[in-house]
Amino acid sequence: IGVWFPVIAGAFYADVMGESRPIFYWEVLGVLCALRLLLTVILDGSCLLIYCDNQNTVQLYSTLAAKPAYNSLIKAAVDVLIEKQWDLRVKWITLEDNVVADAVSRHKFAKAAYLCPGFNIQTFALP
Repeated sequence: IGVWFPVIAGAFYADVMGESRPIFYWEVLGVLCALRLLLTVILDGSCLLIYCDNQNTVQLYSTLAAKPAYNSLIKAAVDVLIEKQWDLRVKWITLEDNVVADAVSRHKFAKAAYLCPGFNIQTFALP
């Protein structure tokens, strides 16, 4: 899972190799991970915008209507939003406009660094 914060040229990566889940699961979890990574740096009551190149994930976070397999992820995200009084919007972005995040999520850190000078990467543990 890769989470990219362009404003700080920083990315976070969690290895999920060997895990057997559909890509949609990882995309939904990626948004939750972004929220959790922001817990200590974003003020309560803030409005957040997260871009995602997976339209199903955008739809899920727009409607909060999920299949049972995803309910725990959505509930965890909503818990963060309520606790911090954040207003979240997840918007779709084309893969072509999301190349750094895509490179990070695919463990292609050299490509991400080439695309974004000053790029730095950190690993994180999944919730």
